[in-house]
Amino acid sequence: MRIALITPLFSPFAGGVEQHVAMLAREMSRRGHGVDILTTDPNGTLPAHSEEGRLSIRRFRSFGHSAYRLAPGLGRWLRRNRGRYDVLHAHSYHQLVILQAALAAGGRPLVLTTHYHAVGHTPLAHALHRPYRPFGRWALRRARRIISVSDVERHRLVRDFGQLPIVSIPNGVDMATLLATPSSRDMNTRVLHVGRLEPYKQPMRLLEAVPCLPDSYSLAFVGDGILRAALQSRAAQLGVTDRVHVRGRLSDAAVRQAFRSSDVFVTLSLHESFGLTLLEAAVSGAAVVASNIDPHQEVAQFVPAGRISFVSPSSEPAQLAQAIISARKRGRMQADPGWPVPTWDSVAERTLDVYTHALERS
Repeated sequence: MRIALITPLFSPFAGGVEQHVAMLAREMSRRGHGVDILTTDPNGTLPAHSEEGRLSIRRFRSFGHSAYRLAPGLGRWLRRNRGRYDVLHAHSYHQLVILQAALAAGGRPLVLTTHYHAVGHTPLAHALHRPYRPFGRWALRRARRIISVSDVERHRLVRDFGQLPIVSIPNGVDMATLLATPSSRDMNTRVLHVGRLEPYKQPMRLLEAVPCLPDSYSLAFVGDGILRAALQSRAAQLGVTDRVHVRGRLSDAAVRQAFRSSDVFVTLSLHESFGLTLLEAAVSGAAVVASNIDPHQEVAQFVPAGRISFVSPSSEPAQLAQAIISARKRGRMQADPGWPVPTWDSVAERTLDVYTHALERS
């Protein structure tokens, strides 16, 4: 089978959608399927085409706001070359690539994985979200199958768009690779945040809790975003620069080591479609403190009771600090094969079933 995975961004950019597409591509390629990743390049500095084994990556220059970037060349190329693919699989309702895929599909089977949050994450994105909805609805109606990464996301889609051919397939975890990664431990307590440094992830709220933690606690931010400089400045104002480390984007191997070396993982995100980082952290052994949003509650079913503790997304610094201290007292617990954690292998198999059903409707 030849598959086009159409995604707003791909490596070296980092994020949940990027990771999802990378792991899905890896698994499909491992099974002998040909995979082309079609993506955008906001800066115009990356190779237009590269090959990695059976995996082909094509990048197209994009323009516009980060929430709704447009890559005209991607749409043109897909219209001219759609016949080479058995399935077109586009990702992220919140980006224009799904419209381009729907416009270009013609009679080719179209599958959409929506990663749907139901809101925009910046003032401009939020303002554009409502006028964009009719176009998004049209794209969803063009798809032969829609994949949600959680039941919460599926309910959102039905609520906002009515009945659709939706299949829920949760994100996976590469347990074997995570658990084979060595940790780097010391006597201090390490608190970890992995994710984009964007307002909706609330890294600043986590930073504000550091002065309320014992001096032996340090905090590491892994990821990048518009709040990076503000976090560093605020850490200096709070007098905790020596305990706060804004590490930026790291390699996949370094991120895995960060998970394996942390005592407590914290995510205060306001909006998610799944919550992959908190599941990876729990599998890696860390105790987890998470905002009590519905997708995080759903992720908790995959790990033993008590490994994830929930707090209000609007927790005050002292409240959050106490939750972190309590989580630290629970200690680390490495995953075992008995945990019902979804894997990327199972994600790929279920996604192939979706492709088969989409092809049957041809």
